[in-house]
Amino acid sequence: MSIMKFLKYSTAIIIGTCLMAYCSMPDHRLSTEQQNKIWESVLNLDHSVNHSEYFEIEPTTDEEFSRGVRPGEIMIHFANGGFTPGSRYRLFRTLTGNKSEFMGDVIALDSGELIIKGERNIELKNFHILVFGHMLGEESAFTLMSEDGQTYLTAVAVQKPIIAQGADGITMRVRLYSRIADMVLLQCSGLKPNEELNLMSTSCNEVHHNEGKADANGWFQHFTNPCVIGSQGGEGSFVIFRKNGDYLKINYLWGEEAIKTARVGLENH
Repeated sequence: MSIMKFLKYSTAIIIGTCLMAYCSMPDHRLSTEQQNKIWESVLNLDHSVNHSEYFEIEPTTDEEFSRGVRPGEIMIHFANGGFTPGSRYRLFRTLTGNKSEFMGDVIALDSGELIIKGERNIELKNFHILVFGHMLGEESAFTLMSEDGQTYLTAVAVQKPIIAQGADGITMRVRLYSRIADMVLLQCSGLKPNEELNLMSTSCNEVHHNEGKADANGWFQHFTNPCVIGSQGGEGSFVIFRKNGDYLKINYLWGEEAIKTARVGLENH
């Protein structure tokens, strides 16, 4: 595995199929109830990487960190601010379908920015993360949880997003919902309020038809299990047909075929 270069006032971690942090941390875990609450909030967020004006994921532009990033990998850091001085949080990372992993205790400075408490306090904005070895559509969710467990802020990093966009602003996105890529979620935004539509989903040689309806905000989502008897993986697709005659299609991989897209990145480390 390649070695990241460390700066005096910055740090970096590498996220592949596991999380490695360069300091000892207690093994905190989220309860099932807390885990479900986080993912429920993530599923209803429209944008893939930016969910809060206080806590955002941004690409790293610092050349000291980004110069070694290979094609297809992403280096990210957390932009943050506006927190109440002295407020405390815990930072978790959740990879699709996995238990949440504790990354560190976080406290807000007088400036409203966050630091990770440890042997040497690290400003969260200087905490750089290399994301690689993810499947197409796989996500890493980073969540700040308040001490009382009542407040959650979540931002999501997607190394290889599966997105299709229509000419009139419609966006289709496929998100993996399990580590073995046997459950997928289709999300559509930009539809007309309460718009009725027809959905065709395919997997290998199987075809299914469903009727759907957007909500008052033009949002539609659909879960599916693309598994086909006799196949360990393959290609799938969704096609949305609208009443005005327009349609939009998006393709994805599931099962072993999806897992192969992660192995390519891991082999380089």
